[in-house]
Formats: sequence, structure tokens, C-alpha cells
Amino acid sequence: MAWVDSIERGASRTTPSVDFLVERSDLERIVGAVCCDGWVHQVLNSWHTFAESSSVSFRSRVRLVFANELFKPGDLLPTPSLAESCSVDNLSVVKLESLIRMKLTAFRTIDRVHLDDLLSVSLFDPSWKKQFPSEFAGRLDEVFDAFDVWPDVFENAKRDAGFNSDEQLTEFLRRSKEFNDGTVTGLPWFLVRENAGQRIRLA
Repeated sequence: MAWVDSIERGASRTTPSVDFLVERSDLERIVGAVCCDGWVHQVLNSWHTFAESSSVSFRSRVRLVFANELFKPGDLLPTPSLAESCSVDNLSVVKLESLIRMKLTAFRTIDRVHLDDLLSVSLFDPSWKKQFPSEFAGRLDEVFDAFDVWPDVFENAKRDAGFNSDEQLTEFLRRSKEFNDGTVTGLPWFLVRENAGQRIRLA
């Protein structure tokens, strides 16, 4: 949310829960500090959680994620370290590349939604694929293939590239593919993919 808001405030979605990345060795100190303010600490489904009372639902709790550990057995990579953090709008957050790596590792529905949100404000693009392990290539392709760009973003990019219609863009891409002359490399990635004109966000 902080990363998306840093580009376009209001483009992010809210969340009922907040996850904090912490060192497991700090757990006892964290529990003591938070519970001093009257919050309740409970372990639910192996998550260490905090809430104003024990009746608060799991999805609305503050939850702890432990740094440098596998989020779940079988994950390709561990969670980031606390050193992989930076300040965004006066918040300490996970660095962007580390966050994307974390989302690709977990790759739940909510992680794919978050990756889509990051794409929607151009915080990363297909050129980033080389920054991640090759095992993530398929997941990244899935994210890029499913991404629907907002109509105004698509139209502005098309106009900035000198195309007055979808037909002009389609013909340009056909000829570029036919000649393989590299002329599409300067265009936004979402303009040059297959069925570019159909991948418009309707919602």
C-alpha cells in the first residue's frame, strides 16, 4: 500500500490486517511491549497475532512474519531480512525488489492482486524478470499475461507513441514482428504484447 501510494495516492487498496516483519529473537520483547498497551497476544494457525480482544477475527489482526525464514514449508526462498528495508513516506517498509520476491514466493491470490497493484502504477515491468531466480519466470509471466491496464493509461501511451488508432498500433506490431527489427523496444511493455488492445481494465 505504501509503495503504490508513493506513485499514485488513492490507487492502493486497504487491508483489514497488518503484517510486521520481525526477528524471531525479538518475539518475547515484542509481546511484552504490545501487551503492555492492553492488546492480546494469541497464536492462531501458527501465526503470532495481536488484537484489542480475543474475539477479533483472524483477518483483522496484527500479525508477525519472521525474517529470514520460510513462510511455509517448500517455499523456494525465505522471507527478507530486516536489512532489506527502506523508508517510504516515513514508513519502514520492505524494499520493492524484496517485496516482489516475497509475493512471488508465496503467490497466493492476494499476492497476485498485490503484484497487479504494483504493475498498475508501473513500479515494475517485464524487464525485472532477470532480477529474480529463473524458477519464478513462469509466475512472472502469469502476472504479466493477466494484467489489464487502465483505459486512460493505454490511450495515453498509444498517443504518446504516435498511434491514432488501435488499427495503427496493430499494424505496426505486425510489421515489427514480421521484420524482427527491434523497433518495439522503446514502447511501454503493455502496448507490445499479444492482444494488447483487448487487455483493458473494465472495472
